[in-house]
This record gives sequence, C-alpha cells and structure tokens, in this order.
Amino acid sequence: MEFVEEILYPIGPYFFLIGAVLLIFAHQKSNEIEHTLSKGQVADGLVIELRDESGNKIESDTNHPVAPVVRFQTINGIYIHYSSTFQNPSPYKVGQTVKIYYYIYKSNRHFALEDDQTGLLPGKLFRWGIVCSAIGFPFIVMKLSKLMFLVF
Repeated sequence: MEFVEEILYPIGPYFFLIGAVLLIFAHQKSNEIEHTLSKGQVADGLVIELRDESGNKIESDTNHPVAPVVRFQTINGIYIHYSSTFQNPSPYKVGQTVKIYYYIYKSNRHFALEDDQTGLLPGKLFRWGIVCSAIGFPFIVMKLSKLMFLVF
C-alpha cells in the first residue's frame, strides 16, 4: 500500500496525460494519408528506385516486398517520397510515372501515393494510449474525489 501512496499516487495522473497524448497522435497518424489524398495537390512523380523493408535498394525483381521511392517537383521545389507501403509483387517499376499527392503547410510536409497505407504505428500508439490511460484513470478519480472532499 505504501508503494501506491508514495509512488503511483503522485505520478498516476501523468500516465493518464501520456495516454491521452498517445491517443491523439494515433488518431492523427491514422488519418494522415487520407487527409493528404483528400486535401493535397497532385503532381506527377517518377519512381527512381525500389527499396526493401530494411531500406536496401533493390536492383531487380525479387520475391520480397518492396516500396517505391518517388521524386517529384512542385512549385516549392523537388521532393523525394519514401513510401512505407511494401507490396509483393510491387505494382511499381523503376522509371514509371506515378501520381503523388502532397500537402505542404508551413513546416508540415505530407506526401502519399494513392495506395499508401498507414502501417503499424497508429495501432501501436492507440494500444499504448489505452494502457497508459487505463493505468492513470483511477489515480485521476482518486485525486478528484480527494479534492471534492476538501472543497465540500
């Protein structure tokens, strides 16, 4: 009981706060590609290479999932997009022209191909956000009930 009162009670609400921030990031990351596709501008890009999941450049057709690296130009300059959607077989070939969506606002730069996917990060952020919030929520309730007891 001493552990709960001395250690967890003071830091418990921070777990709830961290969980809330992780849930916000999970929501943002899960909608990032969809937002770029719906609100972004379109440019023609060129597939300059294919990379495997470890980041190595692939020279020929392999039996491993690969993702394209696309170079494209906007009115703001030339950009390179490293897709994180690995597919086997890949619908992309080096030298192929593709349609890429970009959304540039201040320091935010989001790029997406039509078939890009969010990956595993939003799901992991969501799970950790739930865990941290679940750990911190009872301590928030205890602090609020103690505060209400002092007020009334």
